[in-house]
Amino acid sequence: MAAPRENGNWRSFLRHHKLFKQITKSATKTPDRPECSNILAVNDGILFAWNAENQCLSSTNLAALNSAAAGLDQSRASSCDQTGDWLSTGCGKSSVQHLLCTNIPVCEVEEIAFSRMGHLVALVGTTGIFVLELPRRWGKFGEFEGGKEKIICRTIPIAERFLMSNGKLHVLQVSWHPGSDTDTCLTVLTSDNTLRLYSVNTSDITDMLNSRVCVSDAADQVVEWPVYLLYGNGDVFSLPTSLTASDSGQQMKGPLTMKPAAEDNYGVDACSILCLASSPPVLAIATCAGRLYHCVVLDSESDDDPETLSTRSAYSDDEQQEVSEAALYVYESVELELSLTTVSIATADTVADDFTCPIMLYRDPGTASRYFCVHSAGVHCVVMPWVETLASVLDKGGSTSQDQECYVEHLICTKPLPNSPVSPVRGITVVTDPVLGFTLLCLLASYECVALPLRSAAHIVTATPLLSSTTSELPPSPLRHLHGHGFDGHIRRLLQRSTSTPMLRGAASDLSPADCYRLLSRTTQVFREEYLLKHQQVMDEIDRRVRSLVEQKQQQLADLQAVDDSKVALQCNAEALAEKYDDINYSMSEIVTRAEQVLRALQSRMPVLSDAERAMAKELGEIKQKLSVFKTSLNQVEKKAEYHRNQTRRISRRDGEQILTKNQKEQIGGILQNESTEISNLVLQVDMMKQTMNL
Repeated sequence: MAAPRENGNWRSFLRHHKLFKQITKSATKTPDRPECSNILAVNDGILFAWNAENQCLSSTNLAALNSAAAGLDQSRASSCDQTGDWLSTGCGKSSVQHLLCTNIPVCEVEEIAFSRMGHLVALVGTTGIFVLELPRRWGKFGEFEGGKEKIICRTIPIAERFLMSNGKLHVLQVSWHPGSDTDTCLTVLTSDNTLRLYSVNTSDITDMLNSRVCVSDAADQVVEWPVYLLYGNGDVFSLPTSLTASDSGQQMKGPLTMKPAAEDNYGVDACSILCLASSPPVLAIATCAGRLYHCVVLDSESDDDPETLSTRSAYSDDEQQEVSEAALYVYESVELELSLTTVSIATADTVADDFTCPIMLYRDPGTASRYFCVHSAGVHCVVMPWVETLASVLDKGGSTSQDQECYVEHLICTKPLPNSPVSPVRGITVVTDPVLGFTLLCLLASYECVALPLRSAAHIVTATPLLSSTTSELPPSPLRHLHGHGFDGHIRRLLQRSTSTPMLRGAASDLSPADCYRLLSRTTQVFREEYLLKHQQVMDEIDRRVRSLVEQKQQQLADLQAVDDSKVALQCNAEALAEKYDDINYSMSEIVTRAEQVLRALQSRMPVLSDAERAMAKELGEIKQKLSVFKTSLNQVEKKAEYHRNQTRRISRRDGEQILTKNQKEQIGGILQNESTEISNLVLQVDMMKQTMNL
């Protein structure tokens, strides 16, 4: 279910916007169509919708609407919500710009498709295609031509004469070719099983079905873009396209082998195919019965097993079909609940509903792992989390985890009961602006716009709802890294819902009390099975986990006490060992000293001198001789010093008489200093010799 409305949020004001009121007025004059269409789109923060009455493209700036909604106080918003007087507020008066066509489409527009750059929009109908060139934008919120209400825009018809001259020919699907550098190439699939390329500027046509492309040299390689075509019997073909080759024709390859093989070729009522922007490509195939197949496109191994090739259909030789080198590996299949499953009041049995309708698939521009299923009974959202990790898994040669399954949520149900009238969806688009928030916009058959907040691509997980909530996400605890995410994953698996309660938006019809009771019973059953019972199961699991953790805590406390006791014992043993070590170390020192003394005594009592002793004795003799010489020199120095002292005293007694000159004094001072230094050195040498000889 959608998150509760917040006052001041632009999503709440959008459903009362005058843009949709104008579209509703024009829709009352046109007959109802049982098929789904897509006349709603968002491009660069601007919401576009096709106005059938005025034959123009109406737009409004969502940024301006968000600013006006933010400025509206909560009390005023609450009063407007109760009275429904939204047009008196700033949000109700939000500007609506009408883009008028120079060439008015002569067909009923069923789809609007923007180019990749967003400067062109294709207006697609069953019998015609028109391309509208958007005007320039400027101003505060970047409105067209500064906010002008009506703007005439250049409109280019595509193959107008060709489509008008072939009355039985109608357009099946239109898409912008991603290989165009100028973003002006349209790919058109028509009912004659022909895929054509058109240039918006020249409207030139290129038939791509019955011609081949010329192979270029290695220096001029051709970039090919594969186009996957789905037949009603479930066969998928691949057609490489190129806009740079001299001849853009290619031979269609297929049908692609689907593995593992199935007897019914995975259904015979295929209606839609979608190629997700992933590597390798992932195809989503839908059938009218509400079944989806997710296939991975990989290179097929050479296998001549007849069971593997059982899915190939028999085609005539003149069609010149080639055996494809690629194969479709079906990863999973999903069955959608188109209308709600209810229980009969009388028998309490499930009411079978054989309702079938074409299902249209639309990708989410914000992420490659999410797409939407639109049909005459509502809207489903499908998320495939394994798509994001598919490339890394294939590179490592492993396999995806078994719990990586797709998650499907029934967002909107427009046909709640089997007897309810068909109410097809008129448009669907996704807002990917981070400021506005990821939002799904859905235009119902009543031309009511439903805005549902979505989770961003970074928060898509398999076990949480796809719609966002207002609860803030807490940072993960570091303790979770100790034991992984086992218990969290287990709780997610328990809370994962297989059935959701969608938003009911059916056609205006009076429901009988029995029908109301059936819907109430079904909703109560879903809440009981998918919420209450699972929450009770999760509570029991948490209680068991708490008891287990309490027991583990008690055991760990006992282990800690035992560890503390062991620590005290080890400390006592360590102290005793330290004392023993000190005693042993002291005893060892005494023993070493005694051993050295014994060895010295033994060495001194040996009758024969060693070489070292003889060298020592010789050196001592030389030192003794030097001492006698030094002693004689020392006596001479002392006598000279005494003589100089006497001379100094004699000179100092003379009054005022100067005998020595200044130069003589300096020379004498230098001589005395040198002799003093020499004497000091001699004294030191004598002291050292005395110490050496133990004198």
